[in-house]
Amino acid sequence: MERTFFCVNDRRIIYLNAMVRLMIYFHWNKFSKFDKIKQNQQELEPVGFLYVSLLKGVRLMHKRGQTAIIFHFQRGAVLKSAPLSHSVNHNILFSICYNDSMLQIFDTHTHLNVEDFTGKEQEEIDFAHELGITKMNIVGFDQSTIKRALELAELYPELYATIGWHPTEAGSYIQEVEDMIVSHLHDPKVIALGEIGLDYHWMEDPKEVQIEVFKRQIQLSKDHDLPFVVHTRDALDDTYEIIKEAGVGPRGGIMHSYSGSLEMAERFIDLGMMISFSGVVTFKKALDVQEAAQYLPLDTILVETDAPYLAPVPKRGRKNHTAYTRYVVDKIAELRGLMIEEVAQVTYDNAMRLFRLKD
Repeated sequence: MERTFFCVNDRRIIYLNAMVRLMIYFHWNKFSKFDKIKQNQQELEPVGFLYVSLLKGVRLMHKRGQTAIIFHFQRGAVLKSAPLSHSVNHNILFSICYNDSMLQIFDTHTHLNVEDFTGKEQEEIDFAHELGITKMNIVGFDQSTIKRALELAELYPELYATIGWHPTEAGSYIQEVEDMIVSHLHDPKVIALGEIGLDYHWMEDPKEVQIEVFKRQIQLSKDHDLPFVVHTRDALDDTYEIIKEAGVGPRGGIMHSYSGSLEMAERFIDLGMMISFSGVVTFKKALDVQEAAQYLPLDTILVETDAPYLAPVPKRGRKNHTAYTRYVVDKIAELRGLMIEEVAQVTYDNAMRLFRLKD
């Protein structure tokens, strides 16, 4: 599919698909409020031609001294062709950008290494690329998924691996397991240790066992100069206390698929952690998570899918795909009143900085 982005002031707004030729006219009052769009009427200055289908509406947004025209389209709308570059009042520049690679999203936590995706990895990666996901962190959490994460990271340049022992596997954490993990921590494509933490929901092992294994792996991450990735379920307070006690190393860490409050997120950030949002942020009743996504400093947040789990709205209840990181980015942009590409780029940059990667 040909992909095109509509730009205002060199910022992409949306990508669309095209059927109907629509001449767009703008009229500005003293507040630059959008007044009307008319088709084929000469009394207003024509800005350009858009070939669009399924147009729902248009609104004007002011932010940080810039003015953006936001076109709302029904699902499935795509812009096909409209070479357009025109300056209007208030120094607004409209242009069409034909470069799909402008959008960069880093899915910092996905499981392409589980059976759900066996034999379909290339298909999943291609699908992710279509929605702007350019890099993916494959997280291994037990013997088989660690092995597969390492294999996939070697096979695909845009894939990286994070390896560690999940809290639901804590009872099987023996010296041989630790030796296996440590033997790969300096592999070129291994970028973090995890997912580690506490899971009081399933309680496969006693709290004391989970805590001991959690602390041990935090120490390993510091010993090997890597960030660590934390899984916590029904154990947020204990997770905080253990990280506080153990201390976060200079490489920091990630609260994966964060599901707590803004206040608690700020406390984790004060310890040196970053907050990663999954599809949970799109859930209607996840108001605490949405508040955190709205107000945390942009340089402290990441995005992820945790695919094949936790599919975001509008795919909730179905199998998740790493491509759906786009829905997470969209939701955070909506909550913060930012452009999609701004959230995509800043979370991408945050991940690249945390993992010490370069394009």
